[in-house]
Amino acid sequence: MKKIIAWISFFLGISLLGITIYLNVLQKIASGDMLTWIILGFIFSFIGMSLTWQTKSYSKKRSLMKYFLILLAALLILTTISYYYETYFHWFYLISILFFSFVTTPLNASIRIKKWTNYVDSKLTLNLLCYADHLGIILLTLGLSWKTMHWPLANELILFGVILLIVAALSWNKIFRRQIDLRIVAENELKEKNTEIMDSIAYAKRIQSAILPPAKLVKEYLQESFILYKPKDAVAGDFYWMEQIGTKVLFAAADCTGHGVPGAMVSVVCNNALNRSVREYTLVDPGKILDKTRAIVIQEFEKSEEEVKDGMDIALCSLQGNTLKYAGAHNPLWIVRNGEVLETKANKQPIGKFDKQIPYTTHTFELLKGDSIYIFSDGYVDQFGGEKGKKFKSKAFRNLLLSIQDKTMEEQRVSIDEAFETWRGNLEQVDDVCVIGVKI
Repeated sequence: MKKIIAWISFFLGISLLGITIYLNVLQKIASGDMLTWIILGFIFSFIGMSLTWQTKSYSKKRSLMKYFLILLAALLILTTISYYYETYFHWFYLISILFFSFVTTPLNASIRIKKWTNYVDSKLTLNLLCYADHLGIILLTLGLSWKTMHWPLANELILFGVILLIVAALSWNKIFRRQIDLRIVAENELKEKNTEIMDSIAYAKRIQSAILPPAKLVKEYLQESFILYKPKDAVAGDFYWMEQIGTKVLFAAADCTGHGVPGAMVSVVCNNALNRSVREYTLVDPGKILDKTRAIVIQEFEKSEEEVKDGMDIALCSLQGNTLKYAGAHNPLWIVRNGEVLETKANKQPIGKFDKQIPYTTHTFELLKGDSIYIFSDGYVDQFGGEKGKKFKSKAFRNLLLSIQDKTMEEQRVSIDEAFETWRGNLEQVDDVCVIGVKI
């Protein structure tokens, strides 16, 4: 229906203009009547072109408007030049007026209708307002132009143009005020939702902090140790875990899938699985603990109707005297001894669903006085930074650990943290960070 009205209006406007010019050539129409019919022709043509532009996409109209404004500016420059040189002035002037009235202004009206359609109750009201606004501009332009030519009806055109613009301005003022009111309401709603979300995250942080071993307990079980724990967000996918079974101290650095709230939710499931493996199933061997933890995690996620492939990478240690046992899922164990880093690689399978599952391997070591043990997630070595914005990488981390072996464990934690922040600089932290160090 809109297309039919558009074409009827456009052809009616063009027809009125053509007939008027033809009658003027035959001298069968007065100048005043001629101008009246020309105005009507402009109005109908404007409405038809405006409705035609409304069928185009908003982005396409914006792109076209940019080029049309450049073309209009060029036409106006040519009109000005032709006026001073008295060559083809009337032609350039006529083309500029027609282009302004039939192309640029209707297109701008269509753009404005699309832009403000969410701030009015009636689409018809918005259309009429936009048409009145832009027709006022056209009438005012024609009136000022005809006044310079000393043509009749120039004052009337200027008057009608000004009236339309005033009416439109008052109406637009109401729409603008409504836009401001709606924006204020939206901002207030956004603030309320943001407050609710932040309160929920803060509460989730308290819950997650509650499952982490307190610093006092860590120092009681592992006197010469440190834990560097730097969540990327308020809550984290990384966590550290500790449990004492008789004379054995179990501790782990774990990295669950993702970070932030999703990672934190997975970490709660995995932390609970570790606790059950040790407390409910009374397991103490690191490899067997990881086997059972994996089974529990898979069982928990299989309860969902959707397939969940989230899981955990972990380095798990058991320390009893000088005897260290280790098992890992992706995350290795580093032992620093006599200025050398001895690496024990983990099994290349996560705690979670995996196509080719095998039992986790338990490695046993007899530690020497002065040995340092390090387990960590990948957040530290994967951090981007430095002059070229590259990853820190394992080699640099090895060298860093070797360079601080003469320091206490607390001093090592500070040095590792400072090195991380210096490397990161102004770049965003890309992942959660968890590093555990223990000296024998």
